[in-house]
Amino acid sequence: MDGKIREDMSNKVSMVEVIKSGILMRRVLCPLAMKFVLCVILLGIHLLSAL
Repeated sequence: MDGKIREDMSNKVSMVEVIKSGILMRRVLCPLAMKFVLCVILLGIHLLSAL
């Protein structure tokens, strides 16, 4: 019984860690993704105008 409770607690803690790291990843990756998308769009416009 006691082991089960401890296991549930550790599972909840790991879930919280995953969520926290996910939020951090999103905060870091979103600006990078936006820059990447902007670069791709600008390159596309440049290539289209070159054609």
